[in-house]
Amino acid sequence: MPRRIELELTSERPDGTWTWGAAGAREPRGEVEGSILPGGVKVGDVLRVEADVTLDGITILSVLPPKGDRTEPERIEILGPQREFTPVTSTLVGKGDRDRGPRRERRDRPDHADRGERPPRPRREERPRRPRPEGAA
Repeated sequence: MPRRIELELTSERPDGTWTWGAAGAREPRGEVEGSILPGGVKVGDVLRVEADVTLDGITILSVLPPKGDRTEPERIEILGPQREFTPVTSTLVGKGDRDRGPRRERRDRPDHADRGERPPRPRREERPRRPRPEGAA
């Protein structure tokens, strides 16, 4: 399946072929027949081409015309049922506009609850032992 790529002509050979590389690359990547190139090309020109990529390499199939500047912006037309348009509106409310009222201190919590920490757990030897049920070994 042909792919579209951009290539830069790097040199012209006496037999009518041209070497090419990826646009901006240092080294040439392959050859292209001069017969498929448009007239007036020179070394350094960047062309859009259709290329066939195989295990043996890249074969240039055809040269595409340069992209022209668009006179109008790209648009996607949405086709749907013809009904009245009702816009959706939203109102953002800041943190100060809430209806909760001022914060109050909680006196029923110990000091560690204010910091989000858990109280220290007593060590095993400090904890009271539960009585074992009858018959447990």
